[in-house]
Amino acid sequence: MDSIDYNFVKRLHENARITVKELANDVFISAPATSARIEKMRNDGIIKGYHAHFDMEKLGFNVTAIVLFSLNNAFKEEFLQFSLKHKNIIRVQGVLGEYTHIIEASFKHSTEVMPFLERLSAFGKVQPHIVTQEYKSYSQAQFTDLLSE
Repeated sequence: MDSIDYNFVKRLHENARITVKELANDVFISAPATSARIEKMRNDGIIKGYHAHFDMEKLGFNVTAIVLFSLNNAFKEEFLQFSLKHKNIIRVQGVLGEYTHIIEASFKHSTEVMPFLERLSAFGKVQPHIVTQEYKSYSQAQFTDLLSE
C-alpha cells in the first residue's frame, strides 16, 4: 500500500458512500485507476465491507455488557457456535492474560442480562461489567490518526 491507498482507506472510513470520482479527484488520478486500486484492496482483504454505524441506544439497546470470559476448552466449539449465533453479542475478541475472551453484548432491558450470563457461564468463567458511560469510542478521527503514524 502506498500513500494513495492509505488516503482511500481514510476517506472510505469517513464516508463509505463516497463515489469513485470523488476519491479520484482527491488524489488526482483517473476514476478507472481508482476503481482498480479499490478492487485490489478488496481482493487483498484490506477492505472487508462497507458498513453503517448505528447508535445502539437510539435503537432501544440501553444496556451494554462487557464480559471478561475464560473459556473451558472442553466447550470451545459450542462456545464458538453460541457466540456467532447469539443475537445480543456484538463483538468477541480472543485475548491474552487471565481471561481468554472479551465479549461485548447489547440488550434492550436489564432483565435480559442474567439469563445471557447464566447461559454463557456453561462454557467457562464469566466476569461481567455493565457500561454506565462511554468516554471514547471508535471514530474515524482516531482511525485516521492511527494510519498517519
